[in-house]
Amino acid sequence: MILKVLRRLIMIGLVSFSCLNCACSNKQEVSNVEEDANISENLENSISEEYEAETNESNDADNQSIWDYVYGLDMASLYKQIKSVDNPKDFEGSWQATNCHSSLSGSIDITNQTDEGFHYEGFFSYYSHCGEAIGEAHWVSESMAISSQDDVEDSMDDGYMIFYMVGNSLYVRADTFFGSMGMNVTPNNEYTLGEPVYTNADMVNRAYTEEELQQIKDLLGNDLYDDFFIFGTENGGVNVSEMMLADDTPCKYVECYMLTWGESYMAVITADGRIYIKVYKYDNEKLYTNDSSWASQELPEVIEQ
Repeated sequence: MILKVLRRLIMIGLVSFSCLNCACSNKQEVSNVEEDANISENLENSISEEYEAETNESNDADNQSIWDYVYGLDMASLYKQIKSVDNPKDFEGSWQATNCHSSLSGSIDITNQTDEGFHYEGFFSYYSHCGEAIGEAHWVSESMAISSQDDVEDSMDDGYMIFYMVGNSLYVRADTFFGSMGMNVTPNNEYTLGEPVYTNADMVNRAYTEEELQQIKDLLGNDLYDDFFIFGTENGGVNVSEMMLADDTPCKYVECYMLTWGESYMAVITADGRIYIKVYKYDNEKLYTNDSSWASQELPEVIEQ
């Protein structure tokens, strides 16, 4: 349980120190997992189409057009247009990243707003990696401000970060390595002053039934179930697919990658109640199953329906 508490504190992780290429973790990292950019990109979009249709928060046309506009801006040219603004929008407050995976998020506190700009302190995460950007932003319009590498306390590289307010949302875009960022960490997100919406919310119950969860707990034991399985499903990248075995038995195939932790699992749950879970922890792997006739340490082969 101590390990679980430590890891949850780290994953919340809005730390107040610079994390230059750091992993806010008490675990050794596995490079062949964390540096697979293709896996990480896919996992950010692993939420089911049905759930995305229900939330409909980040994929509507208006939201996409905002991001198209933000990413189309020439930030270097924009910085040359900084000016005093008499009546800017109120940017002050504690902003939380929203419409994102909870492990690819962050927070930005904006204070001391004047007609010249404002002060900001941002802390961001990519799973167990973290980063920060602390500095001053200058107005370019009533609804947009920009900051350069010369405006922050410490920056790994030259670049800019823009803050663009639309309605009650703040859209932030920064150049790679702006501020002090750990591997794959970025401030780029939509932010809200309200309750954030996470694309992986309630993933445990979306991926499994109560009966399946109880059976998995019986297989893994309390500690591995709580500290590894539940923690990973809540905070990792999860993909659920309807598949079938070679004998045409329908099954559910679940992949969970805990990027930067060096842990993952794959599960096969058949329609007739058989459960197979392959657990990967660093260089160790083990299969857990309720199928007494299964002698292999590998998962049964699954194919698309």
